[in-house]
Amino acid sequence: RQTIKKLKQKEIKRQEFIHELIYTEKTHVRNLKVLDKVFHKPMKKMNIMPYEYIKKLFPNLQELIEIHGDLLQSMKKREAEGEVIQCIGDIMLNRFDNEAGEAAKQACATFCNYQKNALEELRQRQKKDPKLLQFIMNCEASPLCRRLKLNEIISTSYQRLTKYPLLLEGIGKNTPSSLPDSRDIERAIQCAKDLLAFVNQSVKECENQQRLEEFQKKVDRKPMDSATNKQMEEFKTLDFSKKKLIYDGPLTWRISRTKSIDLHVLLLEDLLVILQKQDDRLVLKCHSTNMTTGYQEKTTHSPIIKLNNVLTRNVATDKRAFFLVGTSSVGPQIYELVAATITERKK
Repeated sequence: RQTIKKLKQKEIKRQEFIHELIYTEKTHVRNLKVLDKVFHKPMKKMNIMPYEYIKKLFPNLQELIEIHGDLLQSMKKREAEGEVIQCIGDIMLNRFDNEAGEAAKQACATFCNYQKNALEELRQRQKKDPKLLQFIMNCEASPLCRRLKLNEIISTSYQRLTKYPLLLEGIGKNTPSSLPDSRDIERAIQCAKDLLAFVNQSVKECENQQRLEEFQKKVDRKPMDSATNKQMEEFKTLDFSKKKLIYDGPLTWRISRTKSIDLHVLLLEDLLVILQKQDDRLVLKCHSTNMTTGYQEKTTHSPIIKLNNVLTRNVATDKRAFFLVGTSSVGPQIYELVAATITERKK
């Protein structure tokens, strides 16, 4: 500490960030080992839940322990070289750049992908299984957990990824460009950001896939299956779970000034699926409207529209609304759709 006191203020700040990076890595490795010792291994040993569910909750825990454990060992060795740590960027690059970095991305994404879903399933299981509830409570009562719940300890794995860019940026801001560590730190910051972005995108895609699987199960398709409309034939075997979800959310279909229908819309990579809300159900069906153009003309609106046949434009009198125009060979279909807010419409 006497040595550090003799350093310039900026270097003292740099050392503080470096030591915080190392200390928090120690905490993270400890949390991973607590997950393994207190929860994972006892769950398997006592056969408290089906193995496939335990695997969903802890898909690659040992791999994460190895990755972060190796990183921590390299940090400790550097720490032992002297009170003032000259370089830390090279250690971070050895773990998060190039081939090792790609492996870390895949490992972290694998652990985080189904985390939200698995924890929710655990919560539901505990409601129905008193034995499981008591088991989790006993585990969480361990002094090793330091009063943290299972979901809180598991979530630290993702939280750790959000801390790397912040800590490295703190080091970078206090590292003179003349030091050899400067270039490595800048590269390490980008690697840390790339890692976080990769995991975020992977988690988003997995959660979207799970949502599509849920829609595939719960959407009422009977009206469409019995439809005689020719334009619906190719969609009768549509499997949502085989598609890629871009966005989904509620909209209102404004048919006239006095009539509207509540919808839930799925934007897939090549299709727009319009589901009608009926009580607590989502129904996939055609809908007919009457258009007055000097005489009454009935128009059948398909609930599935190919995106390459779609045009949109805003409604001038309502900033929350937009027109959706389907331009297929069977003729135009016009929807006036209204979002709950202007922000939702822009999405």
